[in-house]
Formats: sequence, structure tokens, C-alpha cells
Amino acid sequence: MLHWFQPVRASGGYPQAREDHVDVIEAIHSRRSVRAFRPDPVPREVLRAIMEAALRSPSWENTQPWEFAVLGGDVMKSVKEALAAMGQAGEKPRLDFPWPK
Repeated sequence: MLHWFQPVRASGGYPQAREDHVDVIEAIHSRRSVRAFRPDPVPREVLRAIMEAALRSPSWENTQPWEFAVLGGDVMKSVKEALAAMGQAGEKPRLDFPWPK
């Protein structure tokens, strides 16, 4: 049996759903992996909205371990080329966290 948690605001009322937000179940069911991307750049206001939302995501003990790097133009091209060369040379990935065994 599932029990649904209803968050309560400090004011005592339940938060109201906003029309511009996707239902959590809908988001889970419509999630997909993307491995091909459009060539046109993502508008700055879209990037800003995504990063602002990400900054509010939960983290263990509020550690907030994320870092952002937004690349474009020649810088992004050189990073892509360097990563492709590393992969073609058979270099192992340089992970910033221990990989599970």
C-alpha cells in the first residue's frame, strides 16, 4: 500500500500546483536518454533557468557538490576535440569520484 506524503507549508497550507510545472510521475515516465543534440545553441535564459533549478535540488547534508561549466563556440569545439582524441587514444576516463566495483 502506498501512502502519499502531503508537504505542509509553515503557514499551515498545502503548496499549490503550478500550471507551468510537470507532474513528477509524468516526468519520470517521459524521461529519456539523449545522445544526439541539435547544433543550435541553447538560449542563455534557458540555461539560466536550468541552473537555477539545479541549485535548488537536494543534496546529502546540504553539501551542494555541483559545479557548472557552460561552454560554447571555439572553446566547446576544442574541448570536444580533446575528449575525442583521448577516447581514440584509449585513455581511461579521469573520474572525479571513485567508480563502483
